[in-house]
Amino acid sequence: MKILKPYFRILIGIIIITSFALSQGSWEIFTKEDGLASGSVIKIFEDSKGNIWCLTTIWGVMRYDGNNWTNYSKHNGLASNTTHTIFEDSKGTIWIGGASDKRIKPNALMRFNGNSFEVISKIGTYKIIEDLSGNIWFGEGNINSFNGAKVTRYTKKGGYIPARVVDEWYYDKNQNTMWVGTRKGISSFNGETWQMHTEATGAPACKINSIITDDNGILWVANKKNGVYSFNGISWTNYSIEDGLVSDNITLLYNDSNNKTWAISGKASKGIGIPIVDIISLGVKTLSKSGLNVFYDGKWRAFADDPGVPNNRVFKIFETSNGDLWFDSFTIGFNKYDSSSWVEFNRNKGFRSNHFMSAFEDSKGNIWFGLGTVISGKGIGRFDGENWIFYNKNSGLPSNRVYSILEDREGNIWFGTFKGVLKYTP
Repeated sequence: MKILKPYFRILIGIIIITSFALSQGSWEIFTKEDGLASGSVIKIFEDSKGNIWCLTTIWGVMRYDGNNWTNYSKHNGLASNTTHTIFEDSKGTIWIGGASDKRIKPNALMRFNGNSFEVISKIGTYKIIEDLSGNIWFGEGNINSFNGAKVTRYTKKGGYIPARVVDEWYYDKNQNTMWVGTRKGISSFNGETWQMHTEATGAPACKINSIITDDNGILWVANKKNGVYSFNGISWTNYSIEDGLVSDNITLLYNDSNNKTWAISGKASKGIGIPIVDIISLGVKTLSKSGLNVFYDGKWRAFADDPGVPNNRVFKIFETSNGDLWFDSFTIGFNKYDSSSWVEFNRNKGFRSNHFMSAFEDSKGNIWFGLGTVISGKGIGRFDGENWIFYNKNSGLPSNRVYSILEDREGNIWFGTFKGVLKYTP
């Protein structure tokens, strides 16, 4: 492994940049010499046994047990060496989802048996969850479940969902209910029966972009044409421009730690190509051009003209333990909101990047960002609440593209980069 030199810079007040000496901690780069396969590491995951798993774009899956790396590829049972999602179920079993790019075949759901992987299904998989009964749900543009013996696919033809293509699905574990959003509405499964929620009952009837629940158990659904719908278990309520939304096209919903529901609104952007690795590592689906809305105290408020508010192409929300919210608005910059005021970070104000690929808060309250884009990474930014510290290839990083960040149980910080794995030990 390679040890990085302790060199980096700090940005104070977003404008003044000065040198800063590293006094503690060490950096390690894992390479082929350490038994690591090549390739971009798009996701890092720690399992219940303390193993570190790394997913790559073309080299399969890698596992680190604290001493050695083990590489898993098609020779070890993977259906494809292109992977992008990992999940550990309640029994400690590791599941891998195959490529989301339809050009790469075959897509699959795979299960680790302790030594190698077995293919459970060759249905495209970008998302995996487990319900309270132990069933594994998975899919990509579709919805399927595996009960340990067989795979069941839920389709329009079978009368389960309103349309052929599934755009979003969400499991409400408190109600043990699976919600499935399609191009023509939404349906639900309570563990025994499926129910179609039709326009006649007040439910949304067009493309579903996002589904969440709040702390009160209210279901929120983002709709392409008619704003936001809420469902209290009995009846549906529709909110639109007339209720304070900036736009009736809502692309993303988020419920924060203060039980406020945020909605990203605006017409989906055209002509912006998002690389497949961005979609894989960030969960990006659509972009927005019209800004933010927030629901609390029974009504919607639009952040359209507030100073420092992101009002263009917001597609990612990250919340820290103190309730601060960070919004990535792609090319415009990213913004922090502390419940009372906004701070904007972008290159026009002396910042290193206009957006971030990954974000993580460690146990000491430091916020780590993988800055830049999948094509033009800007290294790592660490924010301690007051000051920024930056790391890049000039500091010794293997790559400026940082896709995934994780803190393990020992307090080490792991980074998945375009050129391998990086580990920081405080």
